[in-house]
Amino acid sequence: MNSKRFFILGLLIAALTALAACAGGGSSDLLKVTIKGEDIKYTPTTLKAKVGQPIELTLDNVGALEHSFFIDDFGVKLEAQAGKKSTTTFTPDKAGTFKFYCHVAGHTEAGMVGELTVEP
Repeated sequence: MNSKRFFILGLLIAALTALAACAGGGSSDLLKVTIKGEDIKYTPTTLKAKVGQPIELTLDNVGALEHSFFIDDFGVKLEAQAGKKSTTTFTPDKAGTFKFYCHVAGHTEAGMVGELTVEP
Protein backbone atom coordinates (compact mmCIF):
# COMPACT_ATOMS: atom_id res chain seq x y z
CA MET A 1 0.00 0.00 0.00
CA ASN A 2 2.85 2.40 0.77
CA SER A 3 4.49 1.82 -2.61
CA LYS A 4 1.20 2.65 -4.34
CA ARG A 5 0.98 5.96 -2.44
CA PHE A 6 4.59 6.82 -3.33
CA PHE A 7 3.89 6.00 -6.98
CA ILE A 8 0.81 8.26 -7.05
CA LEU A 9 2.68 11.00 -5.18
CA GLY A 10 5.55 10.72 -7.69
CA LEU A 11 3.14 11.04 -10.62
CA LEU A 12 1.50 14.07 -9.00
CA ILE A 13 4.86 15.77 -8.43
CA ALA A 14 5.94 15.05 -12.00
CA ALA A 15 2.67 16.46 -13.38
CA LEU A 16 2.91 19.62 -11.25
CA THR A 17 6.54 20.13 -12.26
CA ALA A 18 5.61 19.84 -15.94
CA LEU A 19 2.75 22.32 -15.52
CA ALA A 20 4.98 24.79 -13.70
CA ALA A 21 7.59 24.56 -16.45
CA CYS A 22 4.96 25.29 -19.11
CA ALA A 23 3.46 28.19 -17.18
CA GLY A 24 6.83 29.80 -16.50
CA GLY A 25 8.08 29.52 -20.07
CA GLY A 26 5.79 32.13 -21.60
CA SER A 27 8.69 34.05 -23.11
CA SER A 28 9.22 31.30 -25.68
CA ASP A 29 5.67 31.66 -27.06
CA LEU A 30 5.64 33.22 -30.53
CA LEU A 31 4.21 36.75 -30.50
CA LYS A 32 2.52 37.63 -33.80
CA VAL A 33 2.25 41.36 -34.41
CA THR A 34 0.99 43.38 -37.36
CA ILE A 35 2.02 47.02 -37.65
CA LYS A 36 0.13 49.16 -40.13
CA GLY A 37 2.21 51.69 -42.00
CA GLU A 38 0.05 54.66 -42.87
CA ASP A 39 0.89 58.09 -44.24
CA ILE A 40 2.79 59.09 -42.00
CA LYS A 41 2.34 56.98 -38.85
CA TYR A 42 2.36 53.47 -37.43
CA THR A 43 -0.57 51.76 -35.79
CA PRO A 44 0.10 50.74 -33.06
CA THR A 45 3.06 52.85 -31.93
CA THR A 46 3.95 50.70 -28.90
CA LEU A 47 4.78 47.01 -28.64
CA LYS A 48 5.62 44.80 -25.64
CA ALA A 49 7.52 41.53 -25.54
CA LYS A 50 9.81 39.53 -23.27
CA VAL A 51 13.49 38.71 -23.57
CA GLY A 52 13.81 35.48 -25.54
CA GLN A 53 10.29 35.70 -26.97
CA PRO A 54 10.25 35.19 -30.74
CA ILE A 55 8.30 37.90 -32.56
CA GLU A 56 6.76 37.43 -35.99
CA LEU A 57 6.29 40.99 -37.20
CA THR A 58 4.31 41.96 -40.28
CA LEU A 59 4.46 45.45 -41.76
CA ASP A 60 1.15 46.02 -43.53
CA ASN A 61 1.57 49.12 -45.70
CA VAL A 62 -1.93 50.55 -46.04
CA GLY A 63 -0.60 53.94 -47.12
CA ALA A 64 0.03 55.48 -50.52
CA LEU A 65 3.81 55.75 -49.96
CA GLU A 66 6.59 53.21 -49.45
CA HIS A 67 7.24 52.49 -45.75
CA SER A 68 9.74 50.54 -43.70
CA PHE A 69 10.12 49.26 -40.15
CA PHE A 70 13.59 49.27 -38.57
CA ILE A 71 14.79 48.37 -35.07
CA ASP A 72 18.54 48.91 -35.10
CA ASP A 73 19.18 47.13 -31.78
CA PHE A 74 17.86 43.81 -33.14
CA GLY A 75 18.80 44.14 -36.81
CA VAL A 76 15.16 44.32 -37.93
CA LYS A 77 14.74 45.81 -41.42
CA LEU A 78 11.40 45.52 -43.22
CA GLU A 79 10.29 47.42 -46.31
CA ALA A 80 6.92 47.37 -48.03
CA GLN A 81 5.61 49.16 -51.08
CA ALA A 82 2.16 50.80 -50.92
CA GLY A 83 -0.55 48.16 -50.54
CA LYS A 84 1.95 45.37 -49.76
CA LYS A 85 3.04 43.42 -46.67
CA SER A 86 6.42 42.26 -45.46
CA THR A 87 7.13 39.83 -42.59
CA THR A 88 10.16 38.89 -40.50
CA THR A 89 10.85 37.02 -37.28
CA PHE A 90 13.32 38.09 -34.59
CA THR A 91 13.98 37.38 -30.93
CA PRO A 92 14.91 40.20 -28.53
CA ASP A 93 17.94 39.21 -26.48
CA LYS A 94 17.98 42.11 -24.03
CA ALA A 95 15.52 44.10 -21.93
CA GLY A 96 14.82 47.79 -22.40
CA THR A 97 12.92 50.23 -24.57
CA PHE A 98 13.89 50.33 -28.21
CA LYS A 99 12.91 52.80 -30.93
CA PHE A 100 11.41 51.60 -34.20
CA TYR A 101 11.13 53.91 -37.17
CA CYS A 102 10.47 54.29 -40.87
CA HIS A 103 13.76 54.57 -42.77
CA VAL A 104 12.20 56.28 -45.83
CA ALA A 105 13.62 59.80 -46.17
CA GLY A 106 11.72 62.31 -44.03
CA HIS A 107 9.32 59.80 -42.43
CA THR A 108 11.11 59.49 -39.08
CA GLU A 109 11.35 63.28 -38.86
CA ALA A 110 7.61 63.50 -39.64
CA GLY A 111 6.87 61.28 -36.63
CA MET A 112 6.75 57.76 -38.04
CA VAL A 113 8.29 56.21 -34.94
CA GLY A 114 7.33 53.95 -32.05
CA GLU A 115 8.72 51.94 -29.15
CA LEU A 116 9.23 48.27 -28.40
CA THR A 117 9.45 47.54 -24.66
CA VAL A 118 11.18 44.27 -23.88
CA GLU A 119 10.70 43.01 -20.34
CA PRO A 120 13.04 40.56 -18.58
